[in-house]
Amino acid sequence: MQKDGILQKILIAVFGIGILAGVIVFAVGSSQSSQQGTVTILIWGTVPRGSMNQVVNNINQTNKDIRVMYIQKSVDTFYSELVDALASGFGPDVVIYPGDFLGRMLDKAFILPYEQYPITVFQSQYVDAGSVALTATGVAGFPLGVDPVMMYFNRDILVNNFLTRPPQYWDEMLQFAKTVTRRDGLSLTQSAVALGSLRNINHAKDIFALISMQAGNTLTDKRDGKLISVLSNPGTNIVPPVESAVSFFLQFSNTQSDVYSWNSGLPRSLDMFLAGNLALYFGPSSEFQSLRTRNPNLNFDVTMMPQLRSANRRMTLSDVLFVSTTKVSQNQISARQIMFSLLAPDMHRSIIDSMGYQSARRDVLVAPVQDPYKTMFNNSAMISMAWVDPLSEETDVIFEKMMNDVVSGAQNVTGAVAGAHKEMERLISTRIRQF
Repeated sequence: MQKDGILQKILIAVFGIGILAGVIVFAVGSSQSSQQGTVTILIWGTVPRGSMNQVVNNINQTNKDIRVMYIQKSVDTFYSELVDALASGFGPDVVIYPGDFLGRMLDKAFILPYEQYPITVFQSQYVDAGSVALTATGVAGFPLGVDPVMMYFNRDILVNNFLTRPPQYWDEMLQFAKTVTRRDGLSLTQSAVALGSLRNINHAKDIFALISMQAGNTLTDKRDGKLISVLSNPGTNIVPPVESAVSFFLQFSNTQSDVYSWNSGLPRSLDMFLAGNLALYFGPSSEFQSLRTRNPNLNFDVTMMPQLRSANRRMTLSDVLFVSTTKVSQNQISARQIMFSLLAPDMHRSIIDSMGYQSARRDVLVAPVQDPYKTMFNNSAMISMAWVDPLSEETDVIFEKMMNDVVSGAQNVTGAVAGAHKEMERLISTRIRQF
């Protein structure tokens, strides 16, 4: 059949393994021949329509049996609109969404069983950040792209302090803060680094999560088909990684600390960096071009995130852009065919390049490129990790309360982390039934 041939080509492109592709075609494509006429596949996503137009046109021009339609949805309303649409029976067949929605998508996405898509194939194909979509029974979503957190630095500030490079390890950040920060009493006229607050630091939760994960705590974990909180580690004599991360993070906003370099009265970290008053700014790779555009006169550069010197592996945190088919789609085989076509090398790159994202495919990331910045972003994507955030808006509140309790003296670090752990457990139990 023509459709089976198309599906096989797509899967071969995705896997690069002809034999395995043939196995999966047999597993998921055997009922395709029963469908008659043109099938319409509706895609909803948070990706800008301009990034999808060429992809949709290419699919529609090369496949006469399937017509693809794409509708862009706002990140703010995507989930609520999806819930309503699926309940009415008129929802999309395929969805593209940021990793923050993964936990909430588990009962709405079709879980592709490992018998049809082996876990070893997924892990060899995609970077580790995509593995958060692996459930106890199958794959909940496939990563279209990742957006790793990078360290942007002001060249002029470094030169003025006779520094040849920004910190490569977190322990170097202490001396860097002492050297670079400029104070007028308790007022900060120039800051070395934006750490110590969740209120006015862009991507603060991601930065804190990365420090925790580099120290050995994934914040949440999957065990026995369930998502659990691992923030706290009660009953041991070892200081839990999250407690170490909290203490390290908060010292930079402690006015009594000799590394004091940030407070909640300062502008947001992005604005302060663009104004030339912040030496280091932590932000995703997708912000690189916008930083250049917003202040063409800012003499800045970008490098990989600092690492924990004692760690066994390099790591940064990434947002992940996932694609899934919906559980209620009446055209599962065609929907899956389109999903895999979006994941093919040329297709997915045309989507993510326009967004400033990096590929999640290992084979694409290791391919030589001429642009040194692209090489750096690809390397960061290769070492990227992610965590399952049960509900981003609520974990923002949980983490901020944890920090505030320590700063205000209401709790010591151990008590604040234990409280956050309990709140995380409550949130997971009410939002995510299984994983």
